[in-house]
Amino acid sequence: MPLLGSFGVSSFGLGKLVAGGEVDSDYELIQSIALSSAGDITFDLTGLNSTYHTLELRGSFRTTLADKDDAIGVRFNNDSTTSAYTRSTLDYSGGSVRAISHALEYGRIGDASAANASGAVFFPISSIINFPFNTNQYTSWIAMSGVYDNGTGYYRVSQDSGYWNNKTTVTAIKLFSASGADLAIGTKAELYGLKVV
Repeated sequence: MPLLGSFGVSSFGLGKLVAGGEVDSDYELIQSIALSSAGDITFDLTGLNSTYHTLELRGSFRTTLADKDDAIGVRFNNDSTTSAYTRSTLDYSGGSVRAISHALEYGRIGDASAANASGAVFFPISSIINFPFNTNQYTSWIAMSGVYDNGTGYYRVSQDSGYWNNKTTVTAIKLFSASGADLAIGTKAELYGLKVV
């Protein structure tokens, strides 16, 4: 019996299990993007507002920044207004813990490895995005990311949460390097939706 079968995937906002441990069709892949050249990733959500009530973003991220790691930013509808996003981060790295809270022109969904990390290291990020199509509530998210780079001994784990200070229906999600570098070749992100039933 799958472990999630004991708890029920629906308690994590991911749909429900059917025979064989598979997730049923209420939870489906919307789009998958793998970068073959450095840049940003944008998911077009135009017309999906009556189809899904919750989104999940999964991916493996690396940037071109000349450092060990970099933050991954998120913008909804490409809104870059000052203080458009309120976010909090709980971060563990190098034996110390820090908590950060900011109002910025972008949200933060986690960390990515950067150019100085070992060549094959891409940080995994998983994020649940709530209320992207509900015009009565702010779009919010919670995300986890983490890595251990065996080549350098570097490790980091982050939990990020926040909300977009806007009740507009989300029509696009943009992911990018918060430092201004590019997402590296090989970065991949997938967007899943939990359907309205």
